[in-house]
Amino acid sequence: MDVLSLLKETVEGVISDHSAIPDDKKKAAVATTTSALTEGFRNNLSLDNLSDITSLCGSSGSSGSLMSNPVVKNIISTVVQALISKVGLSKGTADNVGSSVVQTVIKALTSKANDPNEKGIDLESI
Repeated sequence: MDVLSLLKETVEGVISDHSAIPDDKKKAAVATTTSALTEGFRNNLSLDNLSDITSLCGSSGSSGSLMSNPVVKNIISTVVQALISKVGLSKGTADNVGSSVVQTVIKALTSKANDPNEKGIDLESI
């Protein structure tokens, strides 16, 4: 499975449905969020947080456990800062979008990782 494609699809879906993001900023929000997610995953993988990443794939995906995970917190922070600085979203909107997008992406990755019909996750794509 190509992780970058999954990220883009998931981000587009969440942001297109998000009413707090003005229509004229949605395209920039999708590009910025996808880029920030990719950066967040790369930074966390490069910090040798492999056990945190694998625990996400093995978790039940509950919102509470995801939000308390240090990898998720770091990735959300990266997304939020990018949405504020590059797209001009308010902190409240950026926090809401960041949390929603990251939770949705992690759940999608977990679902794909646990799907016996998938051949695996291609981390090289990020």
